[in-house]
Amino acid sequence: MDRTLPSKLYNLKTDIGESTDVAEQNPEVVSQLQRLIESMKEDLGIDGPAPGSRALGRVDNAAYLIDFDK
Repeated sequence: MDRTLPSKLYNLKTDIGESTDVAEQNPEVVSQLQRLIESMKEDLGIDGPAPGSRALGRVDNAAYLIDFDK
């Protein structure tokens, strides 16, 4: 199953709402990030649990980060 999605890139310094995709204007950044993802795929567990990921649905000592989440 191919789960490849189009690349998207946002400048969070100037566009915190992620309204303007700048991937086309920055192909070198997109390429660098794609290589990084590819190199980390086995450790991150893209297709299931892996050495660099925690068990799904489990967080030890879970706590709210902000009062809004309560």
